[in-house]
Amino acid sequence: MKPREKMRVLIVSSHCERDDVGESFNAYKWIRALSKRCEVVLVTQYKSHSERPSKQIPEATVIEWHEFDWFRRFERFNAMAKPWYPYYYWRARREIKKLIADGQQFDVMHHLIPIAVRYPNPCAGLGIPYIVGPLSGGLRTPEGFVEDVGKAPFYTRFRYSDSMRMRYDPLLRRSYSDASLVLGAAPYLKDILSPISLKRFEVECEVGIDELAQNPEQRSPAGKPLRLLYVGRVIRTKGLRDAVRAIAHLPSECDVLLTAAGAGEDLDMCRQEAEKLGVAHKINFLGKVDRSEVERLYRTHDIFLFPSFREPTGGVILEAMRYGLPVISSNVGGPGFLVTDESGIAVPAENPEQMAADLSDAIVKVASDSTLRKRLGDGARKRVEQVGLWESKINRMIGYYEETAQL
Repeated sequence: MKPREKMRVLIVSSHCERDDVGESFNAYKWIRALSKRCEVVLVTQYKSHSERPSKQIPEATVIEWHEFDWFRRFERFNAMAKPWYPYYYWRARREIKKLIADGQQFDVMHHLIPIAVRYPNPCAGLGIPYIVGPLSGGLRTPEGFVEDVGKAPFYTRFRYSDSMRMRYDPLLRRSYSDASLVLGAAPYLKDILSPISLKRFEVECEVGIDELAQNPEQRSPAGKPLRLLYVGRVIRTKGLRDAVRAIAHLPSECDVLLTAAGAGEDLDMCRQEAEKLGVAHKINFLGKVDRSEVERLYRTHDIFLFPSFREPTGGVILEAMRYGLPVISSNVGGPGFLVTDESGIAVPAENPEQMAADLSDAIVKVASDSTLRKRLGDGARKRVEQVGLWESKINRMIGYYEETAQL
């Protein structure tokens, strides 16, 4: 390949939607940016109510088809179980084979989403080097929290079969063993994939930040309570209930207020917990708020408290870090990778009692030391520059493409 030629890349992505959320939106961000640097052929599907990917990403050559709509009657089941994937896998593999048979040449293939580890890769065994990921998900609830979390819907339990399939499913095993590179959102993905011998594994979170916030330091004046902030869905595994219990553990001289932005099935339980523990006056439960209000909250608070104990990536952590907020989180999954000693404090998540106590100690430590808060806030912005900015992420991905194509 001549040095100044654009690389020719085949990207396989089950969805790509700029007006969606989650992995579909992140796929759009990846593909749109990569299409400006490479000659991209995209193989994907689209929803009936969405603009076609070929219109959203005019820089790419797009092979697209309409997704089955029937499963969307059961939105949560459809999102978690992906019952449409077997057809998508067959159709994507057929389209790739047709391109190869027509004489199309590619330097590298890239299977972008789904991001969960349980989906076989249509790129495997076709004679072209390929990359998988960034992968995410697959985390289990820590043993000490299982009783507190309760029974999950049946379609959320596929993660419990992942380890067995990694050992015995030949299609899934080949998807990873044949890959030139597997990318994971955090180091724990390598542990999940440990039954398979990988050629290469690198950490690259699937979410990103466009730019650092400008003039972020509009914090609580001296003599006022320090303001802690939680942003996220309010479900048990996100840890807001543990944050409430941590507030109750604080000594009386630790003057803080917690703002919780987000709605979900555990919100009423969190409010009841705050009343029971006598700390309701220290916590403002906002419920669901719009995006502009979330940005204002990041600008005006002092510490980001996000004790999710089954968090695969932690996009809200990157959002908070871009504003220079020190982070207090769990050390599980994505937060355990994003939150370093230079950007915050990550505590173990062994059981609710231990976690509440350790979160409380971390709050006291950061709240009582303005020099530490400043150092961790500066470190948080540097951490975003290292792992979170889209520009740097795209540069790394181009590097991965070049290294893979030369193998």
